[in-house]
Amino acid sequence: METSNASFQVLINRYNESARKFKILYVVGLHLPGLIADLSSEEKTPPVDQNLTYGKLNVVRKMIEEPTETSPQIGLMIDEIDTDLATSWKWYEKVDKNVTPYMLRSYFEKRQDIPAEHTILLARFLLNKTDHSDYDQGKIDYLLTHVFCVNDENNFPRLRVSSEKELRDEIVKLLPEQFQNEPRELEQLLNKTNQFLKELLAVTSFEDLIAGEYIKKGRALKAS
Repeated sequence: METSNASFQVLINRYNESARKFKILYVVGLHLPGLIADLSSEEKTPPVDQNLTYGKLNVVRKMIEEPTETSPQIGLMIDEIDTDLATSWKWYEKVDKNVTPYMLRSYFEKRQDIPAEHTILLARFLLNKTDHSDYDQGKIDYLLTHVFCVNDENNFPRLRVSSEKELRDEIVKLLPEQFQNEPRELEQLLNKTNQFLKELLAVTSFEDLIAGEYIKKGRALKAS
């Protein structure tokens, strides 16, 4: 019975991961056509119907909530859903290569009604891409700044969150699993970033900025 429960928990975890990916792709599908105005009708049509994938997820969810003799079918259905999601994800990555940081910024400036959750999910899509483009870092920077920063009454930027720790925790949640599973490496990178910011804030002249190669160091940290 214990083994059976463990196996069933694995299925639940797989379902949750599939649902998480679907949520990301659903939001990407909502906004990507608006980001690229000159897409052809073929380019606007994903290879997999999201409505069908959503229906399959609902069926699996009901099977998990009310386990019956059909429970062995859950794994097969999740396999089918994961294939659909992988196909859609790859297709959206290909289309997203045409989106520049400028196009993304212009889209957000025209659309003031985009929920913060959508902004986060778009950032999560970019952070978890398997094939990154040269545009991705600029788009990620813009989305994270857009969702976590706001200008105050004096038009100075400030964090939406209450502390830098909370900001760090929120950003870590967006990172791919391999980074979340390596907290020591991530902590070292964050410490290097904090040290870099302290040094940068101590710079008092343009000559010192150039001599210290802070622009080069900043780009290296940004890429990390």
